Amino acid sequence: MLVRIAPRAGAGGQVGAPNATPLAPAPPGAGPTPGASNGRAPHHEPARGAPVRLRPGGLTDVPEVAGLINGYAARGLMLPKTPGQLYRTLREFVIAEGEDGRLLGCGALRIYDPGLAEVCSLAVVDAAHGLGVGRKVVEALHREATAFGLARVFALTLEPGFFHRLGYETVDRSVLPQKIEADCVGCPRRHACNEIAVVRTLAPDFPEEMQ
Repeated sequence: MLVRIAPRAGAGGQVGAPNATPLAPAPPGAGPTPGASNGRAPHHEPARGAPVRLRPGGLTDVPEVAGLINGYAARGLMLPKTPGQLYRTLREFVIAEGEDGRLLGCGALRIYDPGLAEVCSLAVVDAAHGLGVGRKVVEALHREATAFGLARVFALTLEPGFFHRLGYETVDRSVLPQKIEADCVGCPRRHACNEIAVVRTLAPDFPEEMQ
């Protein structure tokens, strides 16, 4: 998941990406941000403090989300996503948009089992860096995870500080065998991956045998 847009969702979707979060180093507090040219008019910079609307992903979001993620992928900050991959996982996505309806960022929640889910494909457009968009997306994904009763969420990221500020801790990737088995084994970067694994516990009393 990259968080640079560069932010959710690893082959499963970088958080920046986690599977997102940015392109050039984002300013402190900025979330993942993959901003890329997608054939549309360039984004106007949102006003600081302007409302950010969060909603589920829709079919019409796929071309723009693909442009955002693949723009970061072209810089080596996220793994690329085809439109087909995004359509198949669309129901995992939360979309952040401005007052004018323009895409500001995205992120996804991928569930592996009752004890674990990944914040992935996290990305924020360049113009929205530093406006808290990445944080809002991740917090929305946390609410989803809590509603499902999930025990922990994790991300693979190049921006661990962003996640640390949201209550995550850095861990060894070996503690995430579900992710390794599902995505890392077939990932083209598996032998040269520089993403850092971070985990946040949502349900401390979750039965250990189910984690």
